[in-house]
Amino acid sequence: YFAKMLEIPKEKIIDNLRPEELFASSEKQKAIKKIIQKRLKGEKFQKYYENEEIITPSNKRLYVKFFTKTIKYEGSFAGLVIGINVTNEIKKDSLIKILKDINHIIIFHETLNEIFYNTAKSLYSNGKFEFVCISVKEKNKLNPKYCLGNYNDKLMEFLKKHLKPSADKNICLAAKYMVENQIMLIEDIEKIDFPNRELLSILKELNFRSLVFVPIFKDKELIAAIGIASKYINDFDENIKFIFEELKKDLEFAVKKIEKEEFFKLLQEAFNKSFAWVVITDSDGKILYANKTVEELSQYSLEELKGKNPKIFKSGFHLPSFYEHLWNSIKEGKIFEGIIVNKAKDGSFFYLRDKIVPVTTPNGERYYISIATDITNEYKLKRQLKIIKENDLITGLLNRESFIKKTSELIKHNQNKKFALLIIDIKDFKLINHFYNKETGDAFLKKFAEYLNSIFFESDIIARLNADEFAVFIEYEDLSSLYKIIDRVINKLKNTKILNTETSINIGISLYPKDGKDISTLIEKALIALEIAKQKGENEFEFYNQEIHKHIEEYQQAKFLIKHALVNEEFEYFFQPYVDSKTLKTAGAESLLRIIHDGEIIPPYKFIEYAEKSALIKEIEKLMFSKYLQYLKEANFPISFNISGASLRDENHIKSLFGNVTNLPIVIELTERELAYNIEYTRKILEFFKIKAIKISIDDFGTGYSSLTYLKDLPIDFLKIDMSFIKNIENSQKDRAIVDTIIDFAHKFNIKTIAEGVENENQVKILQNLECDYLQGFYFAKPMPFEEFKKFLN
Repeated sequence: YFAKMLEIPKEKIIDNLRPEELFASSEKQKAIKKIIQKRLKGEKFQKYYENEEIITPSNKRLYVKFFTKTIKYEGSFAGLVIGINVTNEIKKDSLIKILKDINHIIIFHETLNEIFYNTAKSLYSNGKFEFVCISVKEKNKLNPKYCLGNYNDKLMEFLKKHLKPSADKNICLAAKYMVENQIMLIEDIEKIDFPNRELLSILKELNFRSLVFVPIFKDKELIAAIGIASKYINDFDENIKFIFEELKKDLEFAVKKIEKEEFFKLLQEAFNKSFAWVVITDSDGKILYANKTVEELSQYSLEELKGKNPKIFKSGFHLPSFYEHLWNSIKEGKIFEGIIVNKAKDGSFFYLRDKIVPVTTPNGERYYISIATDITNEYKLKRQLKIIKENDLITGLLNRESFIKKTSELIKHNQNKKFALLIIDIKDFKLINHFYNKETGDAFLKKFAEYLNSIFFESDIIARLNADEFAVFIEYEDLSSLYKIIDRVINKLKNTKILNTETSINIGISLYPKDGKDISTLIEKALIALEIAKQKGENEFEFYNQEIHKHIEEYQQAKFLIKHALVNEEFEYFFQPYVDSKTLKTAGAESLLRIIHDGEIIPPYKFIEYAEKSALIKEIEKLMFSKYLQYLKEANFPISFNISGASLRDENHIKSLFGNVTNLPIVIELTERELAYNIEYTRKILEFFKIKAIKISIDDFGTGYSSLTYLKDLPIDFLKIDMSFIKNIENSQKDRAIVDTIIDFAHKFNIKTIAEGVENENQVKILQNLECDYLQGFYFAKPMPFEEFKKFLN
């Protein structure tokens, strides 16, 4: 590879090439020579060189990372050098840095002369090239204007004479590329058929070897060109051509940008003297200009407004359909006229009678000019403002404040009637905003509001309470009729796609006057019922009742219990052993989580559900994993560690726990339902465990998710047969058959079996006859603290 990189035969390298000759710098050559002498004398040391520049015998510039070390070779001291060729990366990085610098130049300079001068300066100072020249079109030819580096009068005279698009390509090699608007790359001038001997002689005299030529066009017309020369071959090749293409695009963009800015400067003075509001945007709606009246009314300066969308003035008073109609009109070339409520920088509102005129220039570019009169103080806006304030801005439904006001009035005048409050939550609405955008989310909410209007009667009061929660207040006769209404809402939605999306909901319901006599109480209780409905799954509903309240209280208690245990380190492991069915000797144990609070041992059923549904389960596992490892090392005995479903699905969390553990008898215990989540992802995670020599045990096998796919495709070591089968194994032939089948299949896949919940000697004998490998249960031992577990092992 070294010979190929240098492009010379291996024999010549061994016979003729001294290492220091590869370096361009004489100082570097001396330093390398000294290092070689030290190595040959037997000094042992190693060095690392980052991105060293070397020059091949064929005059190619390369960048290489070196690692060197003193070694013994055939009985003598020698130097071992390992190198990585990073030339392409370094060249690309260097040019990308230059590209970023030029983008900065384009943004902060206002004239083409400034941009071209600073671009040439950046290319020369940062690129380590011999020559950089930017030629600018003057009188139908390119004049070399901004030139830096190694050049002479002969080269300048030749370029001034021949550098023009109409030039004969036999005289000027770049002429063809100028006409065809292409970038020219020459990797080595001595390896191409150069059309002009005079120019070739000049280039050789200047010691140029590789060249790049970048034409700059505006509206299909050549206006400038960049020429760059290097004294090394292959400094410009196809690998970095895309960077020069990006440079070309950026400069051509800068030309158009400056042309537009000069055009608008002509209009600025006239518009600034107008009393009317004047805003000009491009076809994408980006503000290009705003006059003094706009600055005074909006309280934004022109600099703050440039490049922004007129949404910056958006007040929130208009429905999306209003803006949709506005933009559709002007995009179709129609003039839009209407009253628009805008918001100033300080949050105050102002009102315009606006006319927005689309204007198309001769070259096809579209602009929009807004010319408006300030009518803030006109009384006729009061009625329109009142309507806007009462409704939700996106859906057009009542907002929360208006809903409370209107339902309170209805209750006040109909206290003997029965009403139901339905709070409807759109499941996973946040994902729509996340995966698409806010505009799509708003459109979805609008369509959902239309769906609700189509389901309920005009007399029902419908509102949007917040982001994805809607409220419906209806009168009902009895619970039977109310159930029918709820079923209709859910079942019709199952067959309705909103924006081509299948939508599911949850509904929480409270009743007047049973659950409350004012709307605020009814909302509070319907929201509690909604939380329970969410836990039940999609398209579920729930009525408020005292049991729900109790459930919420238990949920809050579990939350407090876990957080208190985390802060005060009250989590502990208890250990329940399992035995070899043949010898009845202890073969392993399962670690079981407990909370020790005020001397009381709290079992997991009181807190584990909340832990798994919140992010706290991962905090618990992080806290307990270090304790688990300590117990494991001290016992030097296989102990299982339970992983929750939420944790298993978080690859980063799994690798942070197990990434550094090796050579320990770890057993990971998972339930079947976690395997069923995503078989491909599960296989990937289990293979990670296998690399770590960690064994896999599947808990609760046979309770509803069983599949031979797991046994066939996943690297499983143990199946734990659920205790529900073991409990009746003495009296139920069906349960005994199921256990026998599980053991038989497991053994055929070389998987060991563990029977859970073994409680008597008769069960032991049956399981031994069925050849179950291991037994676990109260017959042998209950879960116990670690110190007691150690005594048990002894």
